[in-house]
Amino acid sequence: MTDQKVLPAGSLYLDEAGQLHQIITVGYHPKSTQQMVIYQGLYAPFKIYVEFMEDFFSHMREPAYWEQITPAEEISAENSQAINPYTIDFLEADSYEEKLNILVAMKEKMNHKMLDDISVCLDLNLENQSLEEKYENIRNHLLTLKRYEGRRRE
Repeated sequence: MTDQKVLPAGSLYLDEAGQLHQIITVGYHPKSTQQMVIYQGLYAPFKIYVEFMEDFFSHMREPAYWEQITPAEEISAENSQAINPYTIDFLEADSYEEKLNILVAMKEKMNHKMLDDISVCLDLNLENQSLEEKYENIRNHLLTLKRYEGRRRE
Protein backbone atom coordinates (compact mmCIF):
# COMPACT_ATOMS: atom_id res chain seq x y z
CA MET A 1 0.00 0.00 0.00
CA THR A 2 2.74 2.41 -0.92
CA ASP A 3 2.41 5.24 -3.42
CA GLN A 4 -1.12 6.10 -2.25
CA LYS A 5 -2.92 9.10 -3.71
CA VAL A 6 -4.90 11.38 -1.46
CA LEU A 7 -8.36 12.37 -2.66
CA PRO A 8 -10.16 14.51 -0.08
CA ALA A 9 -13.87 13.83 0.35
CA GLY A 10 -15.84 16.42 -1.58
CA SER A 11 -13.23 16.85 -4.35
CA LEU A 12 -14.81 17.45 -7.74
CA TYR A 13 -13.80 15.72 -10.98
CA LEU A 14 -15.10 15.80 -14.53
CA ASP A 15 -15.51 12.73 -16.70
CA GLU A 16 -14.81 12.60 -20.44
CA ALA A 17 -18.36 13.80 -21.19
CA GLY A 18 -17.88 16.84 -18.94
CA GLN A 19 -20.22 15.58 -16.22
CA LEU A 20 -19.38 16.44 -12.63
CA HIS A 21 -18.57 13.82 -9.97
CA GLN A 22 -17.80 14.20 -6.27
CA ILE A 23 -15.41 12.04 -4.25
CA ILE A 24 -17.09 10.36 -1.28
CA THR A 25 -14.05 8.50 0.04
CA VAL A 26 -11.15 6.24 -0.87
CA GLY A 27 -11.17 2.59 0.19
CA TYR A 28 -9.18 -0.54 -0.42
CA HIS A 29 -9.99 -3.76 -2.22
CA PRO A 30 -10.08 -6.45 0.50
CA LYS A 31 -7.93 -8.98 -1.36
CA SER A 32 -5.55 -6.95 -3.49
CA THR A 33 -5.41 -3.91 -1.15
CA GLN A 34 -5.51 -1.67 -4.24
CA GLN A 35 -6.96 1.78 -3.67
CA MET A 36 -10.53 2.25 -4.81
CA VAL A 37 -12.41 5.50 -5.30
CA ILE A 38 -16.01 5.79 -4.14
CA TYR A 39 -17.66 8.72 -5.89
CA GLN A 40 -21.06 10.04 -6.93
CA GLY A 41 -22.28 11.54 -10.17
CA LEU A 42 -23.71 15.00 -9.53
CA TYR A 43 -26.33 14.57 -12.24
CA ALA A 44 -29.51 12.50 -12.42
CA PRO A 45 -29.83 9.70 -11.34
CA PHE A 46 -26.99 10.57 -8.86
CA LYS A 47 -25.50 7.07 -8.89
CA ILE A 48 -22.64 6.08 -6.61
CA TYR A 49 -19.66 4.34 -8.22
CA VAL A 50 -16.72 2.29 -6.97
CA GLU A 51 -13.65 2.05 -9.17
CA PHE A 52 -9.97 1.21 -8.88
CA MET A 53 -7.88 4.36 -8.52
CA GLU A 54 -5.99 3.79 -11.81
CA ASP A 55 -9.24 3.27 -13.71
CA PHE A 56 -10.75 6.39 -12.14
CA PHE A 57 -7.87 8.59 -13.31
CA SER A 58 -7.95 7.06 -16.80
CA HIS A 59 -11.21 8.91 -17.56
CA MET A 60 -11.52 11.65 -14.90
CA ARG A 61 -9.79 14.97 -14.48
CA GLU A 62 -9.92 17.86 -12.06
CA PRO A 63 -11.83 20.86 -13.43
CA ALA A 64 -9.64 23.76 -14.53
CA TYR A 65 -9.91 26.90 -12.42
CA TRP A 66 -11.75 28.72 -15.20
CA GLU A 67 -14.48 26.08 -15.60
CA GLN A 68 -17.80 27.05 -14.07
CA ILE A 69 -18.69 24.52 -11.37
CA THR A 70 -22.00 24.91 -9.55
CA PRO A 71 -22.04 23.33 -6.08
CA ALA A 72 -25.07 21.14 -5.35
CA GLU A 73 -26.48 23.60 -2.82
CA GLU A 74 -26.59 26.31 -5.50
CA ILE A 75 -28.58 24.32 -8.05
CA SER A 76 -31.69 26.31 -8.86
CA ALA A 77 -35.14 25.26 -7.72
CA GLU A 78 -36.23 25.19 -11.36
CA ASN A 79 -33.99 22.18 -11.94
CA SER A 80 -36.35 19.20 -11.63
CA GLN A 81 -33.50 17.04 -10.33
CA ALA A 82 -32.66 19.37 -7.42
CA ILE A 83 -33.99 18.50 -3.98
CA ASN A 84 -36.28 21.12 -2.50
CA PRO A 85 -35.17 22.59 0.87
CA TYR A 86 -38.53 21.59 2.42
CA THR A 87 -37.88 18.00 1.36
CA ILE A 88 -34.44 18.10 2.97
CA ASP A 89 -35.93 19.51 6.18
CA PHE A 90 -38.57 16.76 6.11
CA LEU A 91 -35.97 14.02 5.64
CA GLU A 92 -33.82 15.39 8.47
CA ALA A 93 -36.67 15.83 10.96
CA ASP A 94 -36.22 13.81 14.15
CA SER A 95 -39.86 13.00 14.88
CA TYR A 96 -43.05 12.29 12.98
CA GLU A 97 -44.62 15.34 14.59
CA GLU A 98 -41.85 17.50 13.18
CA LYS A 99 -42.26 15.85 9.77
CA LEU A 100 -46.00 16.54 9.90
CA ASN A 101 -45.39 20.22 10.74
CA ILE A 102 -43.00 20.55 7.79
CA LEU A 103 -45.50 18.85 5.47
CA VAL A 104 -48.23 21.29 6.53
CA ALA A 105 -45.86 24.26 6.09
CA MET A 106 -44.96 23.18 2.55
CA LYS A 107 -48.56 22.57 1.41
CA GLU A 108 -48.79 25.73 -0.69
CA LYS A 109 -45.40 25.09 -2.35
CA MET A 110 -45.66 21.34 -2.89
CA ASN A 111 -45.32 19.64 -6.24
CA HIS A 112 -45.37 16.02 -7.41
CA LYS A 113 -41.59 15.60 -7.14
CA MET A 114 -41.52 16.78 -3.53
CA LEU A 115 -44.35 14.45 -2.53
CA ASP A 116 -42.87 11.55 -4.50
CA ASP A 117 -39.53 12.00 -2.70
CA ILE A 118 -41.29 12.03 0.67
CA SER A 119 -43.46 9.04 -0.20
CA VAL A 120 -40.36 7.02 -1.10
CA CYS A 121 -38.75 7.74 2.28
CA LEU A 122 -41.99 6.68 3.99
CA ASP A 123 -42.23 3.55 1.83
CA LEU A 124 -45.57 4.62 0.34
CA ASN A 125 -46.64 3.90 -3.23
CA LEU A 126 -48.58 6.94 -4.42
CA GLU A 127 -48.31 6.52 -8.17
CA ASN A 128 -51.14 7.82 -10.36
CA GLN A 129 -52.58 10.04 -7.63
CA SER A 130 -53.37 13.73 -7.78
CA LEU A 131 -51.31 16.21 -5.82
CA GLU A 132 -54.03 16.56 -3.20
CA GLU A 133 -54.45 12.77 -2.87
CA LYS A 134 -50.70 12.32 -2.36
CA TYR A 135 -50.65 15.07 0.25
CA GLU A 136 -53.60 13.63 2.17
CA ASN A 137 -52.23 10.08 2.08
CA ILE A 138 -48.83 11.23 3.37
CA ARG A 139 -50.50 13.39 6.03
CA ASN A 140 -52.71 10.51 7.21
CA HIS A 141 -49.73 8.15 7.28
CA LEU A 142 -47.72 10.63 9.38
CA LEU A 143 -50.66 11.12 11.77
CA THR A 144 -50.77 7.36 12.32
CA LEU A 145 -47.01 7.13 12.84
CA LYS A 146 -47.08 10.13 15.19
CA ARG A 147 -49.80 8.51 17.28
CA TYR A 148 -47.61 5.50 18.04
CA GLU A 149 -44.24 7.26 18.11
CA GLY A 150 -42.42 6.71 21.37
CA ARG A 151 -44.98 4.26 22.78
CA ARG A 152 -42.82 1.17 22.35
CA ARG A 153 -40.71 0.72 25.44
CA GLU A 154 -38.27 -2.11 26.08
